[in-house]
Parts: sequence; structure tokens; C-alpha cells
Amino acid sequence: MRQYNRSYSFRLRDIPQYSSIEDATTILCCALKEINDPGLSYVEVGVLLRHGDKTRKQGADHKYGENHSKTAEDFGLIQISPISHKVFLTAIGYIFDSLSEEEQKEYLARAILRNSFINCLLSRATHQPIVLYEEMSILSPSTINRRLPNVKEYLRLLNGKGEEISTAIKN
Repeated sequence: MRQYNRSYSFRLRDIPQYSSIEDATTILCCALKEINDPGLSYVEVGVLLRHGDKTRKQGADHKYGENHSKTAEDFGLIQISPISHKVFLTAIGYIFDSLSEEEQKEYLARAILRNSFINCLLSRATHQPIVLYEEMSILSPSTINRRLPNVKEYLRLLNGKGEEISTAIKN
């Protein structure tokens, strides 16, 4: 756990890791609702999130399902059973697709503000300009390169809520 001060600390898990924000939000919620939310494993979620004839290498469906399930859980759209690791919609996940696009963005922005890593970034950025790559230096360079676009996407989703964010945070 990295700690900036007594108030702000985060875990590696708090640095987002996904391939498609749409897959982790609207598409996953709609797909689970469509099949009556039976409780799926990470592999089953990965298969569910395949688009058309898309195939993945062995083990990739598990990782894709896990990453997108954990991201959806961070947004409060699903819950993951701690014992079976089955994925289920939450009440907000069940109605998420019925919200307007503006309401979805507003909800996601509020959910992102609960993320400990984003809180650390914003807290530090209020005192001095920061460089994202350096803030993520607890990760290996290859992992930083994979996760950096996700952090930037979170910040873009927040940017509509405060233009000053982009001036204090650099790549």
C-alpha cells in the first residue's frame, strides 16, 4: 500500500485495469440482465463480453472477465461473491442501462471519486502539479503502460466536472 499522508492511501487494485469502459458498465449490466443475472464466473463473464465472433487465447476470457467484473464492482454495478467469485448485478447495475447518458456519466464520475488512487492523485494535484507515470511508479513499466490509459479515462470522465483537473495532472 502506498501512502501519501495519513488521509490518503491506496492499493494496487485501486489503479484501474480494463480494456473497455463500456464492457465494464453498460454492456455487462445489459448482458447480465438479459440472461436473468444467474451469477457468472469470470470465465463466463469474459465469454459473455466477446463481441460477435471474437475469440481469445486460453485463459484470456478469465482475465478479461475478472478485470471487467472488478471494474464494474468498483463502480457499484455488480457484486462479486467472496466465496464463489460469481458476479451478480446490484440494484444500480440492474437499472444502469435505463439511465440517460448524462445520468450514467454523472453516476460514474461520483463512483470514480470513491477510488482511493484517484483521491490520492486529486489530493496531490491540489498542492502541486503531478506526473501520472511517476505516481504509478510502484508498478512495473509494462503495467504502467497498460493501466495509464484507464487512469486517463477516469480523469476524462471527471474532467466534465472540473476543468482544473487537466492542468494539474500531466502524463
